[in-house]
Amino acid sequence: MNKVLRLIEQRRANPFVHFDRRELGQLLTLYSRQVAKGVWRDYAIDHGDTTALFHVFRHAGERPLFSIVKKRIKGGLDPIHSYSLHAGPQRLAQGDSLMEIAEHLEKPLMPPRW
Repeated sequence: MNKVLRLIEQRRANPFVHFDRRELGQLLTLYSRQVAKGVWRDYAIDHGDTTALFHVFRHAGERPLFSIVKKRIKGGLDPIHSYSLHAGPQRLAQGDSLMEIAEHLEKPLMPPRW
């Protein structure tokens, strides 16, 4: 016999991590400032069950210069997230809010050397 599943219950039980509207606004504002300076040229967004990623590129065909990672620490009705800034495999900064991480990208940072 088939079992009917209510999608709303499945979504609440297994929410995926994503950037909300406010966070996307902050990320895209930062991105547009860096594009105006000629530093960044492309970006990509990815999300999954436990992490959401915002990658920035100098050229679309290259590895990301920097990645901002939003990771779920605690689930439930009121989830807790942490944010980190990475240049390749190296973690440059970590914080409890996106603004803490964005401040590090406002300063001139050297892109990673592969």
